Amino acid sequence: MRRQVRQRWEWCLIVSAVCFLVLMGLVAAGVTHGLDQDILNAIRAFKTTQHTRVITGITNTGGPTATLIETLVIAVILVLRRQPWQGGIAVATILMGDGFYSVIKSIVKRPRPLHQILPTGGYSFPSGHTLGTTLVALVIWTLFVTQWHRKWLRWTATVVLILWVLLVGFSRLYLQVHFPTDVLGGVLGAILLWSGIRLLGGNQPNS
Repeated sequence: MRRQVRQRWEWCLIVSAVCFLVLMGLVAAGVTHGLDQDILNAIRAFKTTQHTRVITGITNTGGPTATLIETLVIAVILVLRRQPWQGGIAVATILMGDGFYSVIKSIVKRPRPLHQILPTGGYSFPSGHTLGTTLVALVIWTLFVTQWHRKWLRWTATVVLILWVLLVGFSRLYLQVHFPTDVLGGVLGAILLWSGIRLLGGNQPNS
């Protein structure tokens, strides 16, 4: 890995880690709850049957099963491109993401919102759907998009990936199964994890 690229990942790791830990502390202390609830109340006003149907479909693209399938497809493509190490990294990333958010949930133990449209169990912080979606998006962006030669194609793919993460994150709010800070925590947690993985795997083949 080139020194300049490594420094960027180091900064991503440091900034995301600090932001995540600060946010985690604020959530655990209950500081963000009032604002979180106000935002959910505002979103709930736009609830309709049609919206719920569409948004449920969107949220499913970021679920555990979907992200695992998406990652396996990515891994197969990388293996076919003779990049088995990166394929293994992609799969390991999602598995580590599952373990990471499970541990954080058990530490913070934040209850989910009360008025859930799609009843969901477990704790709330961070959002596993958002974390998983962001990880998949980061894997695709890092291992594929940045390698493309056409600038307009790179920009288009980047915008699509960002929109996907935003839509899945919003879907968790619309369905009232997460607070806004849970979604933000999912994004920050994913950046933290992927930055660390890139730094650890940076000296390996095809990295």
